Amino acid sequence: MNSKPQLPADEAGLIDQLIQQAYDREDAGDLPGALASLEEGWDALPDPKGTWDYYDQGLTTAGATLALKSGDLSAAARWIDRMEKAYSLDDESSQIYVDGFKARLFYKGGHHDLAYAYLDAQYKVLGNRAFDGDKELQRFHRDYAPTETTPKFPVGPAGWEIDIPAPGVGGTGGLELEDSVYQRLLALSEAGDNFS
Repeated sequence: MNSKPQLPADEAGLIDQLIQQAYDREDAGDLPGALASLEEGWDALPDPKGTWDYYDQGLTTAGATLALKSGDLSAAARWIDRMEKAYSLDDESSQIYVDGFKARLFYKGGHHDLAYAYLDAQYKVLGNRAFDGDKELQRFHRDYAPTETTPKFPVGPAGWEIDIPAPGVGGTGGLELEDSVYQRLLALSEAGDNFS
């Protein structure tokens, strides 16, 4: 049973219409229009976001998927950031799902060391399901030769554990984590080390 409150019917109806409009636009080949409809849906979701049944997760997943499909990496990064917040409010174990989107974002953005690190961590947990049928990503994971500075995401007895590289190690190609995000990742990494 869902413990989050449901949106009032009129607001839910509007967001449902915008989501359907986004899918119709996608089917017609209008990916920018589809993304615009999802942005409208996101804006229509009352604050605080993340407190309403499934809309925050559904909208962010659809937005990240469409943005990656369209090649709009800036929009994809924005949707993935929203997605991470939407999913982490419910269950931190869903991080592996969000990380799959991050892997695709980094791959499409040419940040192959980071893409490989995320994909490899997923592969260790999910096997070939990590690629979600994407043969290009599967080939990339199989053939890519990580550098010495590639971040490592080992999976240990506690499940999904993350080793975060020290500041300045490796490259992000200009992408920087917010301090709060880095601190959270560092804390999770240290907590995971306690289970080894």
